[in-house]
Amino acid sequence: MTRAPKSGGRNDAAIPGGFRRGERILATSTTERSYRRLANGFETWRRTRIGLPELYVVRVRLLACFIERNINLTADSSVLEIGTGWVHWESLVTRLVCDARVTMFDVVDNRLFPVFKLYVQALRPLLATIGLPAGRIDKAHALLDAVEGATSFQQVYSALSWVYVIDPSEPWRASGRARSI
Repeated sequence: MTRAPKSGGRNDAAIPGGFRRGERILATSTTERSYRRLANGFETWRRTRIGLPELYVVRVRLLACFIERNINLTADSSVLEIGTGWVHWESLVTRLVCDARVTMFDVVDNRLFPVFKLYVQALRPLLATIGLPAGRIDKAHALLDAVEGATSFQQVYSALSWVYVIDPSEPWRASGRARSI
């Protein structure tokens, strides 16, 4: 880890570890990768033990209803999801509802493939009750078949015609306001 410049405040008394109170510790890329690996491993373990949360099922119903009532998405439509999180849930729901092209953008790779597959398996028996448009249930089953047969996110992206963009440039780092601990 590297240290940020001293704060110069009145609470600069030394604390254990050789740091001063008010001093920010900026994480290095090695630290961030290690933390991300540990955090994603724990989150995978936790989420696979819990299974598909009911809140995710509610979100499927709400998004499917919202899209059908308010947005005219066709096969030539494009959708951008910003901040995809662990399982690309909203992108999956959008793809089940319609054949729009989906691009997912994120700044941190938090994807949890085993959790994504678990959630897809748990969603399958609910397809008839989540509010998909008429005539989409067979197509949704075919899409979920493709996901369940995939062994990586790359295969899922190919099967569903998704584009995943991770932008590690993180321009806000230059300001020093973010990503400090």
